[in-house]
Amino acid sequence: RRYEEAVRRYDEAAAQLEQLQREQRQQEAQYRQAEEQAEQAAAIFEAGAEAVVLLTNRMDFAHRGDAAWIADTERLLALLPEEMPLGLYECPTPYKRLLSGEMLRWCAASGRFSFIKDTCCSAPAIGERMQTLKGSGMQLYNANAQTLLPSLRMGAAGYCGIMANFH
Repeated sequence: RRYEEAVRRYDEAAAQLEQLQREQRQQEAQYRQAEEQAEQAAAIFEAGAEAVVLLTNRMDFAHRGDAAWIADTERLLALLPEEMPLGLYECPTPYKRLLSGEMLRWCAASGRFSFIKDTCCSAPAIGERMQTLKGSGMQLYNANAQTLLPSLRMGAAGYCGIMANFH
């Protein structure tokens, strides 16, 4: 009986250790990814870009949730110079990562982002986003022609359709 209990505890400890090692490897990969993104952003900025646009699907690539996205974005921002103007693009490839209300509130409150290229394609959602951004200094550029007029009436800064992309 004692032997069985000891084996059970050993197996539990081994499983916990394995889980911790997996989490550590995942965290190391996230740091490497942030470092690579920061190097790319710095190169773009040093080449003369007025602002660097970050793709929303490049943070929390495993899609673990809002908190993970915010943590990954914080990690990346910590590696970028404060004076680097930043924007966000909800790029549809390799998968479309729309910012939730919580994520957009965090971005606006951070003071690091000057704009978002919005691809939600929903006038009601754009209205909610405009309310979230109100007074933050962060502007919304609509990427969808069908919702352009309502978005402009709600205070969107302008249009930035897919044909404006260069990446």
